[in-house]
Amino acid sequence: MVESARRLVASATSPDTELDIYALKPGWAEQDPDIWWEHVVNATAMLASDVSVDLKDVEAIGISYQPASDLLLEFDVKWIDYSSVRSIWFLEEEFTGRKIELPLGWDDQWVYALGVDYKLSDKWEVMLGYNYGASPIEEEDV
Repeated sequence: MVESARRLVASATSPDTELDIYALKPGWAEQDPDIWWEHVVNATAMLASDVSVDLKDVEAIGISYQPASDLLLEFDVKWIDYSSVRSIWFLEEEFTGRKIELPLGWDDQWVYALGVDYKLSDKWEVMLGYNYGASPIEEEDV
């Protein structure tokens, strides 16, 4: 868990050991998604008990999984509460101190990110990622 100043407040890991991988056929590897979800819930409960943070204030969650020593998978979800910022004030003139209020009128949004990090060798790593979030700005606000 990271606060707004990007300082680590707490972290949790679940499970403590690697989950079983099932191979129904040669070259296949599977894990039970219900067990994954159980560990997400466990880690969230550990975070909630470690710090005095109201979980309704949490605006993002990230999950990473390392199925092999050379592969890391990550998924993040963020909630950006633009609607609570109603407007921004700017000084119109530096010396007069007059202010201009610019109403934002932006929409709240969910942002989703997926990342893959693959280590080719000790010197080379390939990282791929995708980030999606709809624009918070309506067409008439541009």
